[in-house]
Amino acid sequence: MRSSNLCFWLIGCVLVFASSGMPADDVFEATWISKALHGAVTASGELYNVNELTAAHATLPLGAFVRVTNLSNDRSVVVRVNDRKSKKARRIIAVSWRAARVLGMLEQGRVPVKLDIVSGFNKPMRGKATWISKRFHGLITASGERYENHKLSAAHATLPFGTYVRVTNLSNGRSVIVRISDRKARSNKCIIALSWRAAQMIGMLDEGTADVELAEITGEMGIASWYGGYFHGRTTANGETYDQDGMTAAHKALPFNTRVRVTNLENGKSVLVRINDRGPFVGERIIDLSREAARRIDMLGPGTAKVLLEILP
Repeated sequence: MRSSNLCFWLIGCVLVFASSGMPADDVFEATWISKALHGAVTASGELYNVNELTAAHATLPLGAFVRVTNLSNDRSVVVRVNDRKSKKARRIIAVSWRAARVLGMLEQGRVPVKLDIVSGFNKPMRGKATWISKRFHGLITASGERYENHKLSAAHATLPFGTYVRVTNLSNGRSVIVRISDRKARSNKCIIALSWRAAQMIGMLDEGTADVELAEITGEMGIASWYGGYFHGRTTANGETYDQDGMTAAHKALPFNTRVRVTNLENGKSVLVRINDRGPFVGERIIDLSREAARRIDMLGPGTAKVLLEILP
């Protein structure tokens, strides 16, 4: 991951950050691409899809992944550059409608942002993984958190703290999503060190090491909730009858019948649901699961959980 070497500008009363590797003369402000352009051909040859996490940039390579952080509310999303935009003094990137919704910037139209190039993941990264001894449980990590054996975390030499990465054991195909919370020495032999729980989930405890593939997470992250009892048997937004024991969910914007994989980032459990309703309309929640879907990823008790949403074909 390219180091940030943050520079600062004071524009009015807004402090705007820029990372090295971005044009120094650009003021970091984002806008979003109108839904009216849905289906239009982009510079990459793809069709613009309002429900995908994409963006237009003047100079970044097509296919590059960029993390966009809204500095007014600290919400962030990873987008893939698939279109071009003209160079303007105040607007460095134009994000898709869905990315703008994740960032909470639809009403404002444009917001100050920080961009971080997510390098090394345009193609998956392969190498050796090891795991962190249970003896280190409770010790302070480089991020200031305490290492906990049962959490899905990892140490990496350069990836920013808080980055989520999918780790796949190439010997058995098992995968887990971990959050980077610690540092490890640079090594050509070992590219990541997993927590005990993460290593257990991909079946590498006995061997100690494994050949793995790392892939950057590019779906939508946020808080999930669930709904049941009171709504059971009522009509959903698409006209179906809500069944709390079915594998369905409510989302504010995804088209009805979209299939979504929902992964609980706290325990790694995932479930496949179909969108047949609208919501949730509480706070910053991004999806409302049926009671059965919530049960399968162990979030009935807590009521909410941080999740990753991945749209499936």
